[in-house]
Amino acid sequence: MPPKSRTRKKRKAAEPDEPDEPDEPPPPPPPRPKRAKTKRGGRSGDNASADNAQGPLEGEEERPGLSETDSVAKLDGEDRAQRLGLRGVGTDPKAEWQWVRSLGTGGVGHAGLWKRVDENGELIDRIVAKESSPEFFMSRDLWYDEPLKTPKEAALMESINQMRDSKNVLRCLGWRVYKVLKIIRLYLEYCEHGDLENLIEIYDRKRGSSTDHYLPVRAIWAIFESLVAALCLLHRGGMPGHSLPPKWKPMVHQDIKPHNIFMTKPDEVIWKQIPTPKLADFGTATQDTFIIPGGGTKGYRAPEQYDYEDPDNEDSDNAMSNVDITTKSDIWAAGRTILVLMNLTKDTDIKEHRFGSGNILPEYRDVATENYYPDELKDLVERCLRDKPEERPDVVELWNSIQTHVGTPISRGALPMRQAQRPFDEEPLELPGTGKDHGWGI
Repeated sequence: MPPKSRTRKKRKAAEPDEPDEPDEPPPPPPPRPKRAKTKRGGRSGDNASADNAQGPLEGEEERPGLSETDSVAKLDGEDRAQRLGLRGVGTDPKAEWQWVRSLGTGGVGHAGLWKRVDENGELIDRIVAKESSPEFFMSRDLWYDEPLKTPKEAALMESINQMRDSKNVLRCLGWRVYKVLKIIRLYLEYCEHGDLENLIEIYDRKRGSSTDHYLPVRAIWAIFESLVAALCLLHRGGMPGHSLPPKWKPMVHQDIKPHNIFMTKPDEVIWKQIPTPKLADFGTATQDTFIIPGGGTKGYRAPEQYDYEDPDNEDSDNAMSNVDITTKSDIWAAGRTILVLMNLTKDTDIKEHRFGSGNILPEYRDVATENYYPDELKDLVERCLRDKPEERPDVVELWNSIQTHVGTPISRGALPMRQAQRPFDEEPLELPGTGKDHGWGI
């Protein structure tokens, strides 16, 4: 659905002026002299270093030329992505990337997969290019600080990617703004094993033929720990026990759900044989201290994220709308995500949970599911899902509680769960995208 304003200020925010672009594209300008080289991360004209995630990419031309923008503007999705082409990103700024396929089209844009091969046709690298829809180009919510300069989603992701221990946040590899076409393009790392929604669908189908198929306990703990590790960076600027940036402003993601958590190759040290989860889609993330309700996705919003005000009813009780949206809202969504993984609840079947809705969480799919998972895990999920934000754990408390169960040896001479190999009685995890060129969605 179209992005709506996720934050509100004390004063009314004016819409930015249209960019200073002519209605009809001018004739191509004469060749320009070569630019002087700039330091990595610096700016040269409208661009910055090509192999750096700190700014827009230099080297990818705004193809097609200005004389053809009218025809390209009429394209969308896969057709527009292919017409734009892709170059100027990765370790070789001059390399041409080949189109692979569309990964999905959502309410705010399109994502496509590209690959780079060597002279023998062997795969070198893959990357995801995500383009925003032109109709949202002028929305202030898309821009960081100054309108039409730096995409907010890219800026927030890059601020996390620079941090130590940021492997559980999807990497933004660069970005580009097409002012004439009114498109923002983000370049993101490709995750070959898809997202957690794909994983739920696989195991839900297995449950359809047998009641003995669950996501393994060790996999649930691994996902839980990885998600909380990502939230440690967003909420406080670093992991527990590490020095923190002195002026870090807590970041609220606002849209944590299985569809926004991707899986890439396993780590060689911890959670062996389990893909590494990565939190993605920072389109609604914010560091503002005052957040209006309405952000996020139905079913994964914390109770305080819903809008309880009824403008058509002067007698409506708006007391529930006075609960602030904070980092504790992300904690609720994290708990909801883990509960959904245990229950194998598909996105289309999840129910809203508002203040006063009468729904009791956590609620399990059946008695067998509730009995399969350990009490320690279920107790943590229950604490995350409490209605009152002040009764939920903060991210440090949640991290420490998880480490009590996964970072401590269960017996003398044994390795902690997070460092041990997969037990013999645990079946290998069935993964989307295994052995195939698919598994990434938006």
